[in-house]
Amino acid sequence: MTRRSSCSRQVIGMSSNLNAVYEELRRLQQSGVDRIYITEQTSNLLQSAKSVPNPLPEALTTKLPVIELSQQTDSAERVTLAAAAAAAAATTPRRVRQPTPASFKPIPSEAPVFQLPDGSAVSRLQWLHETVHSCNTCQEHLTDNGQIVFGEGPVDADILICGDAPGPDEARTGRPFMDKSGELLTKIIHAMGLKRESIYLTSALKWRPEHATPYASRPPNSDELNFCLPYLRAQLEIIQPKVVIALGRAVVSALFGAEDAKQFGALRGSWKTFEGFPVMVTFNPSYLLQNDTLKTKRLAWEDLLQVMQRLDLPINPKQRAFFLPKK
Repeated sequence: MTRRSSCSRQVIGMSSNLNAVYEELRRLQQSGVDRIYITEQTSNLLQSAKSVPNPLPEALTTKLPVIELSQQTDSAERVTLAAAAAAAAATTPRRVRQPTPASFKPIPSEAPVFQLPDGSAVSRLQWLHETVHSCNTCQEHLTDNGQIVFGEGPVDADILICGDAPGPDEARTGRPFMDKSGELLTKIIHAMGLKRESIYLTSALKWRPEHATPYASRPPNSDELNFCLPYLRAQLEIIQPKVVIALGRAVVSALFGAEDAKQFGALRGSWKTFEGFPVMVTFNPSYLLQNDTLKTKRLAWEDLLQVMQRLDLPINPKQRAFFLPKK
């Protein structure tokens, strides 16, 4: 076998996976992301792509997005997206088509209408759990081997934390915040002097948003958020938290509308009210992973200090000084 034919087989073998990675990297770049964490498998794939001969001409590669990729290991390796995306595009005969409104089953224009039964908070939450899991729309939009992610935590929790939508790890396990951002959220909760088990965790959308490729994720759209809002509203009614923490732009959109979501930068760190519940708007942990700076961490921590103050939780000098520049 000649060297040329061996390389050709290598290119064909990597084509499908590289295409999916390339499309996702372009989507992230277009949404304003400048850094992401990648798995060892994806890192190996990109490294293999870099060794493929005949890269794209310089005139084309200069038009590709440039994003810094960081593998979250002890020896964090950084590679530029320009090289990775160029190799991916060079070895891919065609691009994966992005999802269109006709690609998936439509979301009903009317949100679910139901009335919570009388009874204890435990029985009412169990009834709601069964209602969501029997929802035809929720079931129809599950990804392969995915599950509905209802939420978990004590029914009398003082804090309810709401994310935007389940990711692949959450859909696989049926539990919220089970990925890298969930690990960071758990560390944040511990830094507040609390335990994850003392907080109710849920998401605005109860299933993982569909995408054209299994590697890719996307934020939930307004139709999806509007459909699931009655379920989130019912969770709040049952649990009656003293504080709601809204993680990210999509949650703001679900609770307060798209116009407020456009002003996320101005709203972050401020209190709003939804259905009588005080809501602290702050960053999603996934954003903190992508923007791993002292300034961003401090902004997020100041939001949580406000939550602690509102709940009269003790705050020691060490906690007050988290993520401040060292003198």
